[in-house]
Amino acid sequence: MVAKHRKVLLVLLLAFVAILLFRYAPHRSEKEDVAAHLGEWQVRFNGAGFTLTDFSKIGEGTLTRETLEAQNDNTILKMTKTKTNAPAKYVGDKKFLLESLFSPTDSPYPEIITNVIECPEEFKPKIKDTENGTIYTLFAGDRFTYGICAKDLVAYYSSYGIFDCKEKGIFEVQLFAKTKQGLEPRIESFACG
Repeated sequence: MVAKHRKVLLVLLLAFVAILLFRYAPHRSEKEDVAAHLGEWQVRFNGAGFTLTDFSKIGEGTLTRETLEAQNDNTILKMTKTKTNAPAKYVGDKKFLLESLFSPTDSPYPEIITNVIECPEEFKPKIKDTENGTIYTLFAGDRFTYGICAKDLVAYYSSYGIFDCKEKGIFEVQLFAKTKQGLEPRIESFACG
């Protein structure tokens, strides 16, 4: 009887250890670097010096999304590859949402001097069209969000690019750094092939 209980305990202990090993062992994507993902996606980007910190992949109906996050000494990279049945609409919607953050809006407060609130020109994104997409140079908050229109809310200089690489998917590239030095050449290094 005691031997039978020992066997059951041993089997349970081994199952518990196997679960822990599976849960906490590094997975394939955690061991790879940024260059491996870029090669798999068949795109080019100057990712030299970046260390992969996270990778995820989700699929929801007709939309699939792969996201990698990486960083080097002073820059944070977030890159998302999206596959959808309506790429032009997806890109248009993303651009509209970003640009609308800086559009004049009605004041929510009654009885103020002006009825319209507008982001000062110095905080509006600089827009550059490229062969496969659009690059925005702008500021971001401490939670990596856009729409910053006040100096005391600026936490990062940022570059955001959205690129339609046709059958490869839509790529969104976000760079965040405490200084703007080097962001523009880095994001302009993105190419679909």
